[in-house]
Order: sequence, then C-alpha cells, then structure tokens
Amino acid sequence: MNRSPIGKKSGFTLIELLVVIAIISILASMLFPAFATARESARKTVCVSNLRQIGLGIMQYTQDYDEMYPSGNPFFVTPVVGQEDLFLSLVVDPYIKSQQVWSCPSWKGHYSGAYTGAGNYSFITDAANNVIGVPGSPTPLRDAAGLAGISEPSLYPLLFCGIAPQQSSPNPSSMNAHSTLNDEKWDAGEGLGGEPILYADGHSKSLPMNRGKWNGIYSTPR
Repeated sequence: MNRSPIGKKSGFTLIELLVVIAIISILASMLFPAFATARESARKTVCVSNLRQIGLGIMQYTQDYDEMYPSGNPFFVTPVVGQEDLFLSLVVDPYIKSQQVWSCPSWKGHYSGAYTGAGNYSFITDAANNVIGVPGSPTPLRDAAGLAGISEPSLYPLLFCGIAPQQSSPNPSSMNAHSTLNDEKWDAGEGLGGEPILYADGHSKSLPMNRGKWNGIYSTPR
C-alpha cells in the first residue's frame, strides 16, 4: 500500500503568492477610483438635499416676515462673543430645527476665524446684489431683499456650497468642495468639479463649475 510521506503539505509557492498579490493590486487600482466617484456623487446628493431643506425653511421665514428674506452673518465672518445667534444658520433655525443640514459632507476648506457652528453654506454679500441681509450695529450692513424685489427667483443664487472666489483668501483656494481636489490643485485649476446651489425660489441643484460661469452668477438680474 502506497502512503504519502508524513508531514508533507501542499501550498502556494512564493511566485504564486506574488502573482495573486499583483492581481489584487491591479483590481484595487481599477475599482477604488470608481468607489471614490460614487461616494462623492452620494455626498453631492446629500448637499443638494441640505440646501433644499434650508430653502424650505427660508420660504417659511419669508411668509412670517412680510415676504422679506432673512438677515444673518455668513459663516466666514469672525464671530463676536455673545452675538453668535446673528449667524444665518441660527436665525432660520426655528424653521429648520437642524444644524446638521448646514454642513456639506464634502467640504474640506477652512476659513480662519469662522464660527464653527455656522456650517459652510455661503451667500452673496455684495451691496448691489445681495438678497439675504447682513446685520450690523447700529444699522444693518446689508438690507434684506423682499420676494417682490427678485425679478427672476428661479435664476438667482440664494445660497451655495462653499465660498465664492471673491471671499476666499488666498483666492480661490477655499473653493474645493465637490471638486475632489485639495486646495493647491483647485487653485492651479486642475479640474473644477461642480457646485450645489439653492435658488431664491427655494429649488436647489448642482451645476458644473468653471470660473467664468461662477463669476457670471453675480450678474443675474434681481
């Protein structure tokens, strides 16, 4: 009767193990970018949903305040001790009941001195083009606009994810949300991603980003 030698075991050779590892590495390099793209797409969907919820809250606010949009500090303003409730996210909180919706899951930018409880959704603060007001003392820095003062509310950006190039420092290193790029690559123009926007009529959507198109948003008629 033939018997197998005692102690002899079958197994992978070193070459076979290296081949398996190489195959796994190749598959991973092919799949991981797809996973990252899918994850960012999901985050962008959450961001658009956040803005939609904020828009509903702002529309309810306008109904209670003679169809006037709210006034509040944008997130990039350095807070004054004891006046944190002047930030827009807290002004309209009674209509939204959630501070979480003010934070985009993709936002990686930083703004020194910003109030951490104000999220990262910004709005236009230019004196000739703002809709949301900006508080000041003793008089407002920017008066809020009324619903009747917006000639094309479906085209006018009320809030947007991140921060506009005119408000970033250095310009435009803070605009990397939804571009999947770090600040340096964004600043160098290596891909421009997209930007979720809430419009003055309360609807929200994500638009492809390019610097010329983004700057053109500021010329939208009121």
